[in-house]
Amino acid sequence: NYGSGAGERSVSVSYKVPHDQVTVTQYELKKTLPEGVNGNRKEVDAIVAKLTAEAKGTASEGEVVEHGGIPGYSYVVEYTAPDGKLLRNQLVFLFKGKDEFQVNCQSTDENRKQLEEGCDLVLDTLKFD
Repeated sequence: NYGSGAGERSVSVSYKVPHDQVTVTQYELKKTLPEGVNGNRKEVDAIVAKLTAEAKGTASEGEVVEHGGIPGYSYVVEYTAPDGKLLRNQLVFLFKGKDEFQVNCQSTDENRKQLEEGCDLVLDTLKFD
């Protein structure tokens, strides 16, 4: 089961609280994936669809990505926060062995450029041992 419950580890950096932030969370998978094998796309698609429906938002189709030498999927989800601000989340799910890593880059319109640059920097510099 991907990304359910409390993560094993989580790091979050906020640019402007509470909406503009980058969060990286590590989850332990129930089984070990062989090296270079991606997670189950249907299950990840279902998680993103559920989160999007709960937020009454929209989501892009997932695309296959690779960051830090490991495979995953990336989605863009947009929804309106309770305070009326439109939020965009770039959700990236990466898989290595028994670990799933979720990178969530969330931004408002006014801070999108800075957050997207920061998100790209995080994704481009990820390293997994």
